Amino acid sequence: MRRERPFLAGIVLSFVIIKPNAFVLFVPAFGLWLLWRRRWRVVAGAAAGGLTMFVISWLVLPGWLFEWLNVTGKTEVTAITPTVWGLAYEIWPEWWAALGLLFVVGVTAVLGLIIFRNKHLTETEVMPLALMGSLLTTPYAWVYEHLLLLIPCMLIYLAIKKRGLAALTWLLLVFVLPWGTFWLAENRASDTLTTFVPLAVILFFYQIVITRSPFQTKYESIE
Repeated sequence: MRRERPFLAGIVLSFVIIKPNAFVLFVPAFGLWLLWRRRWRVVAGAAAGGLTMFVISWLVLPGWLFEWLNVTGKTEVTAITPTVWGLAYEIWPEWWAALGLLFVVGVTAVLGLIIFRNKHLTETEVMPLALMGSLLTTPYAWVYEHLLLLIPCMLIYLAIKKRGLAALTWLLLVFVLPWGTFWLAENRASDTLTTFVPLAVILFFYQIVITRSPFQTKYESIE
């Protein structure tokens, strides 16, 4: 986008489809924002890239989409996953589905308010926000998909001007929290508490990247 090649940016964006479990909130949230901001060439690039990958994958393995949908339809696994659905089960096992739905509505509403009420936001901020929100709300995900959190974590690291504090924050978000919750999951035979990893990252991202100052001024050195 900085090099004014939005169609290519859209094609790169379409690669996120390789991990489709995180698409539940990501596609409508980020897609609507792109349409709202009239990023037509980004949308066209994403559509072209996604369609190309779909056609190629269908030729390699016809019918894969229906098989994948059958796997994600196994709702019995959602109660132990690191999402708000798993957290809801941890809090209230008898009514976890209703509580999980309430959490999803809450996350979606907050995310919508952030990205649509802050007109200064760019793709660099909105994309990670939508990605983190989707990781929290998707009904089917596992902890290895939290590798996508490296994207907002890198932006958090770059946004902190004090290098020592930036390093400590990186250590907390990328090492301490993930491995700490992994230890808990191993001992509890349940991954529900790992939900606090994307929750922590999204809170740090909002506080450090979104609210401090205009995002663009902090990243001039990257170029």
